[in-house]
Amino acid sequence: MSLEQNSIILSEVFEQLITNPKIDVCTEELKGSSILDVNILRILKKNGVLPIKKLGAALELPPSTLGSAIKRLEKNNLVERKINSNDLRSYLICMTEHGDEVISSINKEQQKLME
Repeated sequence: MSLEQNSIILSEVFEQLITNPKIDVCTEELKGSSILDVNILRILKKNGVLPIKKLGAALELPPSTLGSAIKRLEKNNLVERKINSNDLRSYLICMTEHGDEVISSINKEQQKLME
């Protein structure tokens, strides 16, 4: 199998795991969250602060879908939205310290599962 195929399978399995109430492999903060929420945190972990447009492009999402996910993550204190000082018409999305802890925890649990 190619890396892309493995990534797709892993994402599907992980989504089933975090939405299955009988399996406790994620943090309380992400219970009931979608794979989109996890993917946003992963992209921010890898890239740091991103303009909302670049984040949307990386995920190939329409602004409305991304906006809803960002609001959910903000509500759970996992990301922050800040005005872009280079372009006052746009926002930057950055992960909070709490968000970093949560995604690191998810990554560790996922690694254990894979082992």
